[in-house]
Amino acid sequence: MVADLDACKAKCESMENCAHIEYGWKDSKWCTLIPKGTDCSKLAFGSKDCGKGGGDNGVHTYTNMAAGPEAEAGAKSNKTEEEDTKDFVDLGAGCCSKRDTSKMLFKGMVADLGACSAKCLATKNCETFEYGWKGSKWCTLIPQGVNCSILTAGPKDCGSGGGDNGVHTYEVLSVEPADDEAEDPEDEAPEEEEDEAPEEEEEAAPEEPNPDFAAAAPEEEVPKEEVTKEEVPEVGKLPLPQQCQKFSYGENKYVTTRPTEMPGATATSVQNAFVSAAGIMNGAYVNGRGKRVSAVRRKKNSKNQYLLGIYDHPFAKMVEITLGLKGGVITVAATSARYKRVNQEKIAKAAYSTSDKMTKFWTTSRGQGIATSDGGRGYGIKGLQIKNCLVNEDAVKQGEALDSLIDDFIDAQADSEDACHSQFLEARHQLNQLEALVSDLARQVNSTEEKIMVYDKMLEDRLHEMRELTQWKESELKKCAIEKQKAIQMFNKLKLELEEMKSIANPSVAMDIQDGKLHKVSFAQMSKNYLTATIDADGNEYKPRVSELNVLQQELAAPLAPTPPSSGQVSEKDMQKVSVLVADTRSASLAFRKCMSDVSLLAFSHEKPKKSDEDCKKEKEALEKTYVKAYVELSRLKAEYEELAKSTACVDTTMEQFKNRRLPLQQQADKLATEINVEVQNLQSLRPRLDAAIRSEGKLKKQVKDLAKQCGNLGPTVSDLKKVRDTIAALSSCPGLSRIQFSLPKWVGTWATFDQNGKAHADEDQDKLMGAACRKVAPDSRAAEVDEIQEQTVQGMPTTNTASSPLLGACPDCAGTDDKSFQSGHSRVCWAPEVALDFKSRDVNCGTGRKAILCVIDQGDIRQIPGEGGEGEAEKMAAFQMAVIRS
Repeated sequence: MVADLDACKAKCESMENCAHIEYGWKDSKWCTLIPKGTDCSKLAFGSKDCGKGGGDNGVHTYTNMAAGPEAEAGAKSNKTEEEDTKDFVDLGAGCCSKRDTSKMLFKGMVADLGACSAKCLATKNCETFEYGWKGSKWCTLIPQGVNCSILTAGPKDCGSGGGDNGVHTYEVLSVEPADDEAEDPEDEAPEEEEDEAPEEEEEAAPEEPNPDFAAAAPEEEVPKEEVTKEEVPEVGKLPLPQQCQKFSYGENKYVTTRPTEMPGATATSVQNAFVSAAGIMNGAYVNGRGKRVSAVRRKKNSKNQYLLGIYDHPFAKMVEITLGLKGGVITVAATSARYKRVNQEKIAKAAYSTSDKMTKFWTTSRGQGIATSDGGRGYGIKGLQIKNCLVNEDAVKQGEALDSLIDDFIDAQADSEDACHSQFLEARHQLNQLEALVSDLARQVNSTEEKIMVYDKMLEDRLHEMRELTQWKESELKKCAIEKQKAIQMFNKLKLELEEMKSIANPSVAMDIQDGKLHKVSFAQMSKNYLTATIDADGNEYKPRVSELNVLQQELAAPLAPTPPSSGQVSEKDMQKVSVLVADTRSASLAFRKCMSDVSLLAFSHEKPKKSDEDCKKEKEALEKTYVKAYVELSRLKAEYEELAKSTACVDTTMEQFKNRRLPLQQQADKLATEINVEVQNLQSLRPRLDAAIRSEGKLKKQVKDLAKQCGNLGPTVSDLKKVRDTIAALSSCPGLSRIQFSLPKWVGTWATFDQNGKAHADEDQDKLMGAACRKVAPDSRAAEVDEIQEQTVQGMPTTNTASSPLLGACPDCAGTDDKSFQSGHSRVCWAPEVALDFKSRDVNCGTGRKAILCVIDQGDIRQIPGEGGEGEAEKMAAFQMAVIRS
């Protein structure tokens, strides 16, 4: 035996080899610990399972996630449920109060909770689903547009399975895809389980883009032709005003341990603000340069404390942020830090999935220092952001109205002359109603808060992706600018090199040795002469022959012809190639000029030349090949780099990729911002009413306590009134009961008779015969039960049996002495003629013969509550509470 579930969990965590626990048998605190290696993926819940307590008596199996992979391997079903429901919020126990079975998208059996959630994700327009009836795998899918903010969990709700039999309602959190990514509706049509097709929801008017991320990429606007239909508000539908404004503590500024004002964040209540899933957790004990916050949850039972968590292998690390209010300005402070070894990221994610889980995880973790700098001991938060939201004045007024109503009720009771226990009974009833209201509002507030936190994290992820995308674009554009500058420089260099090549082929001055004249001719002309006329040692000229230069040009032209640039980048190889070609051309030109000069001059001196005519031909051929190759290659590269210098292809490609990647992110961010806006409005309409209901609950509890003390000081009674008082006091300990009804049956004034035969008829048949006899005497009457007769709770009945035959009472409590000769195995209770109708005077051996019957008619509630059918305080309070719940 242990104190409670937490004690059982703590017992398991304190033992090294504990992987699972069993706890929860009805009216028992029995706890069992199961070692590692035990396969608990399949659970048994039959009446003969799980020991004497039975498996159908409330027991649950829990897995110690900190026990490592072995525990997870043995809890496959639990893992599946945890992971498969990550895209949904558990709205709580019960089914949707607005459910319409004729319009459900699907009704049928599935494998498990994960299969039901997957069915919803795969079905168009599915927003909510119900699953979890005890002993059943029934799954129902509810279409968009159905308001499931209120759940019903009574035994007659939720179909034949009942609403108090384990069923829960879940709401989808996934974001709809962008229009250009949406699948064809025909491909995703839901299974046709109903004769009547579900009604299609009207397309809601979209919201304006969230200003929080409008500055993510200000230089790029979505082209008008790319704006989807959803982004254009429908005529007559006004977009919901922005409910929250974002405030930043500073991108690289750490939250200190002392309350510090958040710049510009003014508020009247700290409850109107919440911590956003932005910011970085860093410090000396965080790996790398810090990690983005992966989860934010409000600490349970706190209005102004938030837990921020990351996974930094192998630890889950958390920081507590406390919001405050100073002079109307919101303050923030890092008030604590903790960690816990979990070894796997999915374990940390599961622990961070809800406020309740994260708070419990926090309480079982170890303390750590709070870092206020990158090198500070422990870890802290920098770049914190909060969102401050609008106050819902209508909800505040409703809360004030409830406060006033409760005050009026208490004042009216103080002035009333009603008996103390009468006032106590009514106050307790109103407290029960108020407690139910508080519970319902608290559930709605918690569920809405969870959705806001999940949506906010998803939004921050999209914004982070958009910022990274913008940084990528800027980086790529810088690369484009650098490459463009390189291309311009290369083009200028090639242009100069080509000019030099032209100057080599076209000198401005030349001299003809043969005629002794100075001519302004080109080197190309001189080369042509040399090609077509050869001067020997005697000065004789040979006949012209075919130019070898033209043949060489034709051979080189094809492989060296200009080609389109293969990329937008300047090649270092091209730069080196150009330098080599130009240098080779210069060298060949100088060698050929020197050889040609020597041969020409020595031809008149009759001296033997240092180089023969054949050597000069080789120098000439080398120059021709080098020049043509260099000229053609330079021309090709110049044209290529001229195109690169003028091209916008790099920028255009980058911007096209940026727009294509940014558009779906923007659409998802817009969708999430809209969802957050709607949920914040819902939250701000719920929270003031919850606060007022809690205040009113406190007032009524004090009133009940005062009345209980007052009623306990009353004097003794001479009748059974004390029993009534004691019963009222006992009932005050039973929360949630509806208003008590006092209904007294009334005797019809005439005895009915019938012939009893217990040997032929069982108790049930005898009671039917008695009822038929009464209806002959008085329509709508019935036979009085044994307890009603012996307790004399029938209005107008005699105190003795005035009938001529023994009086027989109806069941229950009708059994007399055991006697197997009777059909029911016993005789019946009756009263002989003229005896007192009480417990002491009854006869327990009645089985056959003529019997009298006390016939009664059930009257309505004899209680007259002020305001029922009028405008009393109790009626106004009940009506107001129902209005709060419905709204």
